[in-house]
Amino acid sequence: MIHPSSEPIADEDREKRMENCIASMEILTDEVKKYNAQLVVEDLPRSCLGNTSAEILRIVKATGNGLGVCFDTNHLLKEKPEEFAENVGGLIKTLHVSDYDGIDEKHWLPGTGIINWNNVIAALAESGYKGPFMYETSQKKPSSESQKERIRLTPKDLSENIKELKADLFR
Repeated sequence: MIHPSSEPIADEDREKRMENCIASMEILTDEVKKYNAQLVVEDLPRSCLGNTSAEILRIVKATGNGLGVCFDTNHLLKEKPEEFAENVGGLIKTLHVSDYDGIDEKHWLPGTGIINWNNVIAALAESGYKGPFMYETSQKKPSSESQKERIRLTPKDLSENIKELKADLFR
């Protein structure tokens, strides 16, 4: 898995950075194939490259070497996660699953932010996704704005969460 850029990226530099990214992905994808593996590029937030399905698709299609996508549900600030899943579809090879507030990435437990998980899961199923549902959570959503300490997650929290997501899906 690789990130397509760092940030910030100024608007006037974006096209050149995109060209450099695509050239690098072509080289790296060829290298990874030597090890019978697949490289995946992750969608990123804010001014990073790959912050929309259109940019991710541009990178993947221009590379043309079998580059896949890591769909990070918590990074999409310019489109809904289910729209990303619908647009990128079968190119998604793995997930980073967490929730957020729609303003910036938070890595909250799924169901505690704004993501409509039924829609995301339905879009993934429609695209034929059969890969892992890999949590990338670091904390529960704070119970109030004044709560500064992180509320750490336990394996039990993750187990209960996936059961809740499944139950919601089949209601």
